[in-house]
Order: sequence, then structure tokens, then C-alpha cells
Amino acid sequence: MAALAQTQSEINRDALQEYERADHQPNEIYRQVLLSHQKDDQFCQTLKKAQRFWIQYRDAQLNLKFPPRKEKSYYQSVLPMVQASLLTELTLQRTEELKELVNQRSAAIDRNRWSGRWYGGGKKESVLSILKNGDESFSLSFKGEFGEWEGFGYEKGNELITVFRYKDSDEKGYCTISRSDVSRAEFSSYNSDGSYRANGFLIKE
Repeated sequence: MAALAQTQSEINRDALQEYERADHQPNEIYRQVLLSHQKDDQFCQTLKKAQRFWIQYRDAQLNLKFPPRKEKSYYQSVLPMVQASLLTELTLQRTEELKELVNQRSAAIDRNRWSGRWYGGGKKESVLSILKNGDESFSLSFKGEFGEWEGFGYEKGNELITVFRYKDSDEKGYCTISRSDVSRAEFSSYNSDGSYRANGFLIKE
């Protein structure tokens, strides 16, 4: 049993190492949140300000719990351990808060992955509008060089399968839209008999 005993110095060292491991997590997640919101400058600036305030809060909590004392021996040799333990606790709490921002962003992307205005070939002359319905379906309307049509669709993996009808006729068709990334998609359209009609790409507004 004596071989398992630790000196206070060793305990202090272990507590500090635990804090250093914990401190790595929020830093990495913080970078992930900034990266996922890189197109939202206002959000990024607000997050950076919030992170600076959190650091000030963390340091203030540390001073509140263990205020400086004139007597150097007031806290004795356990001070590094209890300070590191508090820092670890506060840092793990901040990690969970930042994880929620990542999850919120992921949920927002999922909800809006299709909804919005898409331009055929990146040109505003051809516009595809997609609206998420209350259920799992989508309403779509298109206006462009291939005429005007309305339809509905549903997700299948990373594709949106759409059935549509042209406004000026009873002609029907269907198309598949595949996401390349968050703002670009490829589409292929077919006649109701399954024969090929057209393909191209879409850019989200």
C-alpha cells in the first residue's frame, strides 16, 4: 500500500494534467463552431466576445473561491490541486455549452438543407423554390427556360425525389436533386415515361 501513496506534489501534478486535458476540448469545439458559422460574421463576432467574457468569468470564479491571501501558507500545499480541480469543472461545463452550439447548428442545417431558393446553373433566370412542409414532404415550384412547374418531393438519403406537373399543360415528370455541399446540388429530370429530359446544377441563394 505504501507504494501507492502519492505526495501532495504528485497529486497537484495529476490535477494540473487533468485540467490541461480538459482545456483542450473546448478549444477544439470552439474552432468547430466558428468554422461551421464562418459565413455568419455577426454570430462569429458575438461568439468571440462571449468566449472572452467566459474567460474573465472563469478567472473571476477562481479568485472568488481562492482569493489571494497575505499569509502565503493560508492554503498550504493543496492550493494547486484545488485550483486545477475548479478550472477543470468550469472548463467541462463550457465544453458542454459549446457542444450545444454545434448541435444547434447541425439541427439548423438539417431543417434548412433543402428549403430556399436555388438558381439553375447559378443564373437567376431559372429559379427553383423549395419549401419544407409540416410533414416530411417538400413543396417545389420552378420557373425558367424549361417552363414553369409545381410539384412535391421527399428526401431519400442525400437526394430529393420530386414529382411535378407543368403549369401550362398536363405534362408530368420527375427529377432527382443530389446535394454536392451546403450550397450546390446536381439535378436530373425525366419525362413521365422515364425518358431523359435534362440535367444541370443548382446554386442555393
